[in-house]
Amino acid sequence: RGCWCSECTAMSAQRCTDFAELTRWTEAELCNEINERHGMVRVNQTHGMLVNCLCNIRHAQRASELRRQRAVASAQGGGEGLPPR
Repeated sequence: RGCWCSECTAMSAQRCTDFAELTRWTEAELCNEINERHGMVRVNQTHGMLVNCLCNIRHAQRASELRRQRAVASAQGGGEGLPPR
């Protein structure tokens, strides 16, 4: 399923690492982090739903940062050190 380039594989590995870390967090810790990063937490979420939500938020923020870095590198005429698309 999906792309298996080195960038996507690394993102998938990071998501697994996030999941393993976040499953040990309490619901209050998860809610605080989600609220800090996203600005809102949906009510009546189970622990697993909160873990998944925060994994999704972290993944989206990493992808956004990588796109930003690529845009800056491209604008500067470079791109060295960044993984290819």
